Amino acid sequence: MIAASITDANTADLLASKLTSTLERERADRFRLEQNRLEHLLGRSILRRVLGDMLKLPPGAVPIETNAQGKPYIDGQACQFNLTHSNGWVAAAFCMGRRIGVDIEATGRIDASEAANLSRLTLSQAEQRLLLSAPADVRVDLFLRLWRMKEAVLKAEGCGLIDDLPGLDLAHLMLRPQGEVRFGDASWSVSEERPENLPPLAIAIETSQDT
Repeated sequence: MIAASITDANTADLLASKLTSTLERERADRFRLEQNRLEHLLGRSILRRVLGDMLKLPPGAVPIETNAQGKPYIDGQACQFNLTHSNGWVAAAFCMGRRIGVDIEATGRIDASEAANLSRLTLSQAEQRLLLSAPADVRVDLFLRLWRMKEAVLKAEGCGLIDDLPGLDLAHLMLRPQGEVRFGDASWSVSEERPENLPPLAIAIETSQDT
């Protein structure tokens, strides 16, 4: 996994390299906020540099496509990857032969009231009970943990929608940093990471698939 901030000293050099495609730059220019524009360009630049090294291709020649749900992929390649961004941070995860998803969420973006409202729309009944039973001062953090892990699974699966979030129950994972869950056509190993000097993130990796 690779993570970077749009304010990192090396980010300006990476963006100046113009590794992205014309279409990627055109899409970036449609973002209203400069932060979102830079996140998009930084994420795509990271993908192209790493995938170019893996596939022995120039970064600009990496044939990245995007499915209907917005997940980037390379047709016909065993290399799987995923991208996430939040509040100026960008993270990319890579895996050979198994689908992977990653989600990063900066803390301090929502308050207790917003977490409570979102929980009713996105959490399973078991997760909502777990949230309500937790001390009030940790509920926002607990909600964000669940959100990150759910998003990582949906992004790895590649076809999931936000409406699927309540049907993905991860309450059993809240007492340990890693576990397995069944969703869609596969089982997924889901883990949390709290790297130093980075926002918390979650990673989901495919462990088995229906045949």
